[in-house]
Amino acid sequence: MTGPVRVLHVLESWAPVTTGYTMRSGELIAAQESVPDIDPRILVSSRQFVYGDGSVDPVVAGADFGGRVRVCVPSDRERLMRKVRGFAVDRDGLRHSIEQAIDELGADVVHAHWSSGIGAAAAEAARHRGLPLVAEVRFDLAGAVTAQTARVPLSSARRLLETRLRTIFEGHLASADAIVAAGPSLAELLEREVPGARGRVIVAANGCDPERFSPGPANPGLVQRYGLAGATVVGTTSTMLRYEGLDLLLRAAAECAITHPEVKVLLMGDGPERGRLERRAERLGVPCVFTGRVAAADMNEHYRLLDVMVLPRRDAVVTRYAGPLKLLEGLASGRACLGSAVGDITELLSDERGLLVPAEDRGALQAGLTELVENPKRREELGERARTYAVEAGTWRSAIDGHRRAYAQMGLLPERETTAEQTRNETK
Repeated sequence: MTGPVRVLHVLESWAPVTTGYTMRSGELIAAQESVPDIDPRILVSSRQFVYGDGSVDPVVAGADFGGRVRVCVPSDRERLMRKVRGFAVDRDGLRHSIEQAIDELGADVVHAHWSSGIGAAAAEAARHRGLPLVAEVRFDLAGAVTAQTARVPLSSARRLLETRLRTIFEGHLASADAIVAAGPSLAELLEREVPGARGRVIVAANGCDPERFSPGPANPGLVQRYGLAGATVVGTTSTMLRYEGLDLLLRAAAECAITHPEVKVLLMGDGPERGRLERRAERLGVPCVFTGRVAAADMNEHYRLLDVMVLPRRDAVVTRYAGPLKLLEGLASGRACLGSAVGDITELLSDERGLLVPAEDRGALQAGLTELVENPKRREELGERARTYAVEAGTWRSAIDGHRRAYAQMGLLPERETTAEQTRNETK
């Protein structure tokens, strides 16, 4: 085809919502905007209204999308549905909005970035308009649901439930012309668990912008705002869900603070577990600051407040097949990182880039935290290795190589060298 390929990205949410999902979306689509042969445009689902007033930022990750962003307005039917299910989406209404965006903005391909009803609506709209579909899977939604809400005591029963939910949530993958996974472990899960996916999954792993996230001194204004003067600050940023294991961090920090009273916990973000975590922190008597959601533009300065960044994730299906974007940002910010040896955390913190402990081992988590609290030199060494790795790791520009392969597979772009291959050839 002549001219850049016009890609309509169908998203669950968009900036100013600050989650790992919206951060990845913004960075990837901004990277597409920076190349001459891809022309992105954006349709955001009505879930944007669940997170706020439905407004969106036209400028994300340095790219100005101007009039190329549309937000699906909740239908009357959807408003009624949300009285029962807060995140319900009117699939028919969304399909109509996607088709309208195709007509108004123009598109050569529909690229869906969510599963369940949103992915299904995108698949239907693409089929109705005779366009190819790229289905991107960011995380295992079935595993996330069971890890947060299901009360299934037997592991065999839980696996059956996850398999059934996966069939429902990922049904649109069967009609996709290309499937993209956000990491190699997730690609393995999809190929194993989703019928027809084997051999069809392309990896577009998370990247990082080492210029946006870099080491530096703590902002004195933020130190004063959060009452962190003189403290050794441990914490993380997270959507507060059970499988993130933040309760384990609070317990480990409380034990550590008995002998190291300078320890304070900083938890950035929000989510359904926040109330429970606030009550637990109060019961444990651990000094803990809950910042709420932090704007994307302010994240680097908030990472710089941390002496130790902790990812205490539980061992669950959703964490075994995920690569947390926040950890890459923490590494780029030169933080000393401590994490559970589960999923892609294991690879990211290997080779002395951080400290790994067995998942859900509270004693090991406490020991690792105490080791880093007591040893500033060790923290400095880990932070330097972390930063070096983040600078050398894939950028978002290289991450869209996976998207390029997907579009080329459908004949929309010519086959070409990946960014990594180009770099290798240029250095020969």
